[in-house]
Amino acid sequence: MECILPGRFKGKMNPTAPPSAYNKLLIPFAISRHYAFPGGSCLSQEIKGSDFTIWQRHFFIRKPSLLYSCSSRPLLTLNYTLEGSVTCLLHGSGEIKLEENRCRLLYVSPEVRNEAVFAPGIFMCIHIDYSSAFLQKIAGKYPFLKPAIEKENHPISSAARPAPSLITRKTRMLLEEIISCRETETNRQLLLEARVRELLFIYIKDQENNNYSYPRRSRIIEELTCYIVEHLDQDLSLSTLCRQAKTSKTALQKICKAHH
Repeated sequence: MECILPGRFKGKMNPTAPPSAYNKLLIPFAISRHYAFPGGSCLSQEIKGSDFTIWQRHFFIRKPSLLYSCSSRPLLTLNYTLEGSVTCLLHGSGEIKLEENRCRLLYVSPEVRNEAVFAPGIFMCIHIDYSSAFLQKIAGKYPFLKPAIEKENHPISSAARPAPSLITRKTRMLLEEIISCRETETNRQLLLEARVRELLFIYIKDQENNNYSYPRRSRIIEELTCYIVEHLDQDLSLSTLCRQAKTSKTALQKICKAHH
């Protein structure tokens, strides 16, 4: 899935070699491209698998910008927004907010422009584009995944779309394994396939088993954060916070661990 600029600026979105200032961000085995445009710049890195593609993108936005993404074929893409939040308008699905520290499985229609609106700031995301061959192989080997894959493999309106999943510490560790891999080509492909499959398993399991509790978890974290800020001079022990959240110590520890 490529990023392009709207209208008269499209011709200025030509890739160049990444500037030396971005050397610390480069993934040695990835195909790296740098794009400069009137509102900022983008460092895009592509990791090609056998039947999937992993992208890491850093956006450095100086002023409000509208970018388009486009794919030549239908895609099911698992998006991890690791820094910053972006508002997108997907063809057939309506407006979607890609929030920081959240992941979403999205269907991308072929040959259409999907809008992404950026405010000034720094943004970073990793998304995995799964090919039809990969999904068919996964669904054939793991039948319990088939209903979830089939449900997502077409445009879904914003009203019917499931809530995004939290990016947990385990998920971040798997993503870090992908971009920091130093294995030989053959071993790297085996590791990448295992990790992108595991990430899909985690997302679908979370949607099936834990999606109902997402609003409650989020509300507890927000309410406790406000309580802590307003009562910094008082007792903030775990027991006190549990009474405030009306939950057990074990449950609150799990909620905080998943959130952070």
